[in-house]
Amino acid sequence: MTELWTSNHDAESHRCRIVLAEKDQSIERGIGVRLKQIDINAGSEDLALINPRNKVPLLVERNLKLNEAPIICEYLDERYPHPQLMPPGVADRARARLLIHDFDSELYALAHVILKTKPSKKLDQSRRQLADRLLLLSLRIGRSKFFLGNELSMVDITLAPLLWRLETLKIQLPPKAAPLLKYAEGVFNRKSFIRSLTATEKKMRR
Repeated sequence: MTELWTSNHDAESHRCRIVLAEKDQSIERGIGVRLKQIDINAGSEDLALINPRNKVPLLVERNLKLNEAPIICEYLDERYPHPQLMPPGVADRARARLLIHDFDSELYALAHVILKTKPSKKLDQSRRQLADRLLLLSLRIGRSKFFLGNELSMVDITLAPLLWRLETLKIQLPPKAAPLLKYAEGVFNRKSFIRSLTATEKKMRR
C-alpha cells in the first residue's frame, strides 16, 4: 500500500491531494493510495518515526520515501498515468517544469515568508512582491481555460493552492488581475479540486 502523508492546511500538501483527486475519483480507492492526514503544527510521532525531517508531504511506497511536492506530484503522474497531468511532448514538459520551478522559487517562497513573518516592513514588502508577481502572471493567462491550454496540467495544480490561500495571505489583487481570478474560479469549481480540500482549507475562503 502506498501512503501519502499530508498536512490538513499547507499548500504543498494540497498540491499532492489535487493530483490524487484527479487520478482517482474516490481518492483512496482504485489506485491504492492511502491518504494520511495530520496537523503538522501539532506534531506526529508516527511521522517522525518514518521521516526524521518530520516534514510533509511525504510519500511512502515499500522502500521508497519521497519528500518535496513537485517530486511527489510527478511521481504520482507517472505511476498512475491517467489522466496525464504533465504535457506529452518533451519540449512542453520542459516548459511546464520551468514554470513549476518558478512558482516554487518565487511565489511559494514569498508565501512562506508571509506566513512566518511577524507584522513588519518585511511582511508588507513580501505581500506587495507576491501581489505584483501574480499580477504579471495574470497577463500570461490569455483566453485558455487553463494555463497551458484547455486541459488541466501540473502547472495549474501547482498554482491553484496558492490562489486559494490569497485571503489567508492577506493579498488583495487589483482589478487588472481579473483574468487570473476568473481562471482560478474555473480550477476551484472542478470536482477534483473540491474533493481535495480538507475541512481546514474549506474555511480559508468566504
